[in-house]
Amino acid sequence: MSDLTGWTGRDESSMSAADDESRERPRRDSGSTFVEVVVAVALMTLVIIPIMGAVQSAVRSSSVSREAAEMETLIVNVADRINRAPVICDSLDPYRQYAAAAIRTNGWDPDASGLLGVPNYWHYDPGAGDWRPGATFADGEGVGVRCVQKVQITIRSPKHGIRRTVEVVKSDV
Repeated sequence: MSDLTGWTGRDESSMSAADDESRERPRRDSGSTFVEVVVAVALMTLVIIPIMGAVQSAVRSSSVSREAAEMETLIVNVADRINRAPVICDSLDPYRQYAAAAIRTNGWDPDASGLLGVPNYWHYDPGAGDWRPGATFADGEGVGVRCVQKVQITIRSPKHGIRRTVEVVKSDV
């Protein structure tokens, strides 16, 4: 009768020298070396950095697009407020307050950092058939003449500096 060794069912006579060596020396866990871990981290970094750059670019683009949409809405609101304002022919800066009010409704301070540019005004001179600078006639030239004005207002967004300009023609005709 032969001696059974282990679970293999082989006797000692059928075991080779290599089997003896593997049984005598315990096997080490074949994990990763430090160099392999460093290389893996470096490769992952090379992949992650461009992805993070793309995400950052997408977030910035989204922010600029959102602010541009806000500016489009705001410039329409400015034009609407100026259109609804009474025609003011006896002032040098008659509609700035209406544009500033529209900007305030958006939560921005119109006086901060030039969000509201200096409005440009022209009045229509029927005698010359052309637009003249200024909101009104100088020195009473236009007394008794109906007032027709062109108002140009530029606004700038606070964060990205997006500019929008609107021209509105006002008349008391």
